Amino acid sequence: MKTKLKIIAFYLLAVLLGGCVPSVHPLFDANETIFDANLVGQWSDPNSKDLWTFTGVNDKVYNLTYIDPDGQSGNFIATLGNIAGNRYLNIFPEAPKLTQNDYYKSHLISANSFIKVKTTGDGLTAQILAPDKVKKLLEEKPAILKHEFIGDNGLLLTAPTKELQKFLQKYDSDILDSPKKMYRVKPKDANSIE
Repeated sequence: MKTKLKIIAFYLLAVLLGGCVPSVHPLFDANETIFDANLVGQWSDPNSKDLWTFTGVNDKVYNLTYIDPDGQSGNFIATLGNIAGNRYLNIFPEAPKLTQNDYYKSHLISANSFIKVKTTGDGLTAQILAPDKVKKLLEEKPAILKHEFIGDNGLLLTAPTKELQKFLQKYDSDILDSPKKMYRVKPKDANSIE
């Protein structure tokens, strides 16, 4: 088990450095996911160059393309669900197009991450789990959720889905990052002059 976790740790380094809290298990089972058509579209913070684009795959799943301020993109599979009246996205990276052999690829492990979301008209508020807050809580109360600390700053949630839901229901106000407010990006009018 420890060897597996070290392998996971190595490949999750990029996720950990990216500022999210990775989880081995998803936040929702397939029968718990919902679809909100209001989420479909492009969203951005007017003071940032990042862009979130949601497209519907079916009545339970979204594709999410995130483009960071440097123009680098990442593609995710996203599902939406409710926990105690709050909506959360579970995002999971799409399989990368790698040229390495299958044996190499079998050593790469993707992780889930969670975002609390609220849509209001043309507004979207998103909050990720704050790694420092989650780490502090789990250091103080290690028995409240299965996890592994990796290296000096890494954290990997290993709890099953139902335990993750209970954890967020109880502690979300203590472990979420500041809300990020985004607005729907409207298609440019074909007749507009820039």
